[in-house]
Amino acid sequence: MAALVTYTGGDQRSSRRHVLTSTGMRSRSSIRAFIRLCAASGLGVYLGASIAGLLAVMTGRPLTASSAWVTIALTSAVAGAGAGAAACWLTRRWLLTRVPARWWKFIVAGVVTLPLFTVLGQLPTVGSADALLALGGGVVMAAVYWRASRTGSRSLGSGAEVRSR
Repeated sequence: MAALVTYTGGDQRSSRRHVLTSTGMRSRSSIRAFIRLCAASGLGVYLGASIAGLLAVMTGRPLTASSAWVTIALTSAVAGAGAGAAACWLTRRWLLTRVPARWWKFIVAGVVTLPLFTVLGQLPTVGSADALLALGGGVVMAAVYWRASRTGSRSLGSGAEVRSR
């Protein structure tokens, strides 16, 4: 965290200073950006798999007599509320920072999406369309995060900073 400070001018009391960052500071920033990129793509895979689960529920695949999804849905909805609150707290500085009632929206999203996500685990076979939806969601969220980070947007999802450029 120490920065190398060089002084301009002949004496050390000069008011103009140039701060050179060390490579350690740059690598920590790169690691942080990589972790956020992985989190964004993981969120995209989760949402893509939830969409695939919604399509499976709409077609009636998990609602067979031998499926345990119906009994698991209530438990996963409660766990989804906790997961939504945790995701809201973890992403409070970089994902949808200016959204009103942010906590409630994340909790409701967790309650809705986690039971749909668990559908894929209860199916006897997962189709290629389900896997493509999950993969596509990951790629789209990674691209959205990458673009927002390249344009200097502090709040991924507000759109105001990206549209103004």
